[in-house]
Amino acid sequence: MATGKGPAARQREVIRSDGSGSPANDPDASHALVDRLRGQLRSSEELATIGRMTAGIAQELNTPLTTLLGSLSQVADLVGREEGPASGDEIRAALRDCVTVADRIKDLVGALRGVSHRDHRKAVFFDPARAIRNATRIFAIVNQRQCRVNLTMGALPALHGSPTGLGQVLLSLLQNGLEASQLLHPDSQAHLAVAAAATASEVQISVSDDGPGVPDQIAPHLFEEFGTSKDGESGRGLGLSISRQIVTGMGGSIEFESAPGRTVFTVRIPFVD
Repeated sequence: MATGKGPAARQREVIRSDGSGSPANDPDASHALVDRLRGQLRSSEELATIGRMTAGIAQELNTPLTTLLGSLSQVADLVGREEGPASGDEIRAALRDCVTVADRIKDLVGALRGVSHRDHRKAVFFDPARAIRNATRIFAIVNQRQCRVNLTMGALPALHGSPTGLGQVLLSLLQNGLEASQLLHPDSQAHLAVAAAATASEVQISVSDDGPGVPDQIAPHLFEEFGTSKDGESGRGLGLSISRQIVTGMGGSIEFESAPGRTVFTVRIPFVD
């Protein structure tokens, strides 16, 4: 007796190419695959952002490191000069210069760590003001030749979620704002603004730019995956989609208002008393 299955039966049992062995028409397996692919896309976009920030900070660290080496060399000269060691005051002054420069290096590295530590799946109570300052500072340093970033922030209560995730959202919104502004003002510095304040129930964070605004045909799809007004070389349209995932994961929302010359993205995240 023949036991082989016919072509129709074999077709119904097509196995997905990811090797999981689940039938292609299994809804649960399909949802799991989509979630996994979304996670991979999110990780890819985050790593790209971290790479840009790290490269910029590496360049920025070159100046204080050079200064520190020069100051340490000066201390060595003061201590070991042929006519005898310099006075204690001279040596202490040179060492204070070393400490000042070392503190700047420490601050830069600390700010970078604050936006690059991958802790999205770990929800904790955190200080949003610190996350906002770190992200804004890192972005302003890396892009200091292309833009000016103004930060206005009041007292903020603790939030529950991912501080790194919030930093990633701000970096994405600032990058979008910079690229939009450059479209309208290609030969001048972009002017970006970040404002954060607390209401009775939530923390509101806004990021505004002076670009041309979001085209009407793009606006309804702006937060969709691959929904973007950029050309193919500027980005894949993942930043805003990922930002929305991060914000909604913290129980919040993200929206925007746009007109020629000004676009404002507002993130709202509730806090628990």
